[in-house]
Amino acid sequence: MVMVEAWRTLRDWSQVLHKRLWVRLGVFLGALLTLGLLAPATVFAQGQNTGTISGNVKDPQGAAVANAEATLFSVDEQSSIKVKVNGRGEYLFPTVKPGRYTVTVSAPAFQNYTGDGIVINAGENIRFDAALQIGAPTETITVDTDSATVDTRSATVAAVIDPVLVQNLPVDGNNVVSLAALLPGVTDVSAPTTFTSDAGGPSYISSGSRANQNLFQLDGMMWNNVYYNSGLNFPPPFMLQEVSVQLVNFKAQYGRNVGSVFNAITSSGTTRFHGTVWEYIQNQALNASDYLSHTNPHLVQNQFGMTLGGPAWKDKAYFFVGVQDLRSSAEVISNTQLPTAAERGLNPDGTPRPCVSSIWAGKTCASFAGDYPATTDFTKAGVANPFFKTSSSSAGTQALVAIAQSQIASTAATAAGQAQGAQNCYDDLNNLVASSSVRFMPNAEIPSECFNPVTQNLYKKYIPIPTQNGVPVTVPTTLPTMARQPRNDWDGLARADVHFGQHALEAKYYVTSVNDVTANSVSPNGTADANYNLDANSGGIISGNVGDTWAIRPNLLNIFRAGYKRYNYNIVPIDTTTLLDLGETSPIQAILRCRVFRRTHVSPSALETRHGTTRQTRARSSATIPR
Repeated sequence: MVMVEAWRTLRDWSQVLHKRLWVRLGVFLGALLTLGLLAPATVFAQGQNTGTISGNVKDPQGAAVANAEATLFSVDEQSSIKVKVNGRGEYLFPTVKPGRYTVTVSAPAFQNYTGDGIVINAGENIRFDAALQIGAPTETITVDTDSATVDTRSATVAAVIDPVLVQNLPVDGNNVVSLAALLPGVTDVSAPTTFTSDAGGPSYISSGSRANQNLFQLDGMMWNNVYYNSGLNFPPPFMLQEVSVQLVNFKAQYGRNVGSVFNAITSSGTTRFHGTVWEYIQNQALNASDYLSHTNPHLVQNQFGMTLGGPAWKDKAYFFVGVQDLRSSAEVISNTQLPTAAERGLNPDGTPRPCVSSIWAGKTCASFAGDYPATTDFTKAGVANPFFKTSSSSAGTQALVAIAQSQIASTAATAAGQAQGAQNCYDDLNNLVASSSVRFMPNAEIPSECFNPVTQNLYKKYIPIPTQNGVPVTVPTTLPTMARQPRNDWDGLARADVHFGQHALEAKYYVTSVNDVTANSVSPNGTADANYNLDANSGGIISGNVGDTWAIRPNLLNIFRAGYKRYNYNIVPIDTTTLLDLGETSPIQAILRCRVFRRTHVSPSALETRHGTTRQTRARSSATIPR
């Protein structure tokens, strides 16, 4: 019933969230377009998702050619831009989108000088020098890109991650951040398929910095989860044109973080229609059994999508759209050493277990004899009497005795503790020390009346009695516990690029909708029961940006960009049980009932507004068993 309710909750959230996202899409794009048209031309932003192409122009004698002109032609978009060469024979294209280009340098009385196949990546500086030869302008000298040198204007140590690697390598979830592990100085890479919390998101350690000291960018806009400063998940690899990482000595324009700069560029349309259809399948039938638990967890996961890009208006406008859906029905395993029936004070059939020791005659006891070898002399070893101490006992032992006495006394002070006779436990343990100086509990038994009733109810509700082949185990045994963990993730991307006159406009909208169920008690090194502390989660990202590159004059360029990003998540416990529901009667425990926290982080600027909203609902219960 718990899992059915979880699925209903996730289904309802998903339907509501999708309706809201499509409504917001129209409103959001309209607002951004209005902002872009009304913004003053003097607004300037450094193009963090672009590169540069520069070079020197010289004649056959090595002198600078001051009256030359350089033309940059985009092979992908079939558009061009021209700049004048300055008096020192230098030219610069300062903000070049990643892609394939041809550079042509021309001057009166000289042959044209053309470089083909120049490929530039985000944050990269390409140098292409032109050695002009005397001749007619109708003649052209064409060279390959071997004459182009990289990053002569910067000391940045950077690398480009080819998205094709993510597409072809067996990377779980196809998160592009996972391939940061291939770069020098990068360790502890975390690249989750999906995440629905404020503490999630991709992260890694670069050159000894902390995992939350990296700057993530998507199309030049900050892509960090502003609460924990980890990253947000990027669009699928097929929707990305390029991924680059600047590791050391990056420019001050990036600022903010000292680790590295992880920059992803979304794909754009070109002069030809192109697209991709994909599906990645993970299935229990294709997997081997877990090495430790010797079980093969349930798994049915399909990750599928498609992209399409091309010209919307010949040589003027281009579009690119993509969608992806991930549907996963999985199971998580926790190897747990569960208390046996005897350790709970029960017989194998579930009835109360009578005490063996005559000192506890007529009472029921939990036995921990199964934790020790059969030859153990329990008068000399075993479960220590928590009240035993001598005048020569160390300060640590005396502190532990004080804690044990306080825990049992607090149990005896509650109404439920009084009802089960917890005060008798306190008195009996004291008498064992006072009358007989008993250091170890006889037969490794503890009277059931000593246990906190809230803890006992917690065990009855959440912790099953361990069995093997349907037979209760009598000795401590590590057994697997499993919990279902469904997951859904929908991604959508739309991008448009328009060229008219001296303006190059771009607009992008990206949205995700995620929901899943998480077993918070399961961790890589944890030994908790998998079905305790389950949460139903939902989250989503809404982001977009517009930009305008305006070539006012050959030597004057104006760039405007504005972006918006909102990350929202909700966590609701599937089981709302609190300690009050388990028998706690102390008024102070009322604070453990479900509470709602809302944290909002806003950091606006003239060119970029970042708004992350965090909503969290939790209920947690915990208890300890004094031994």
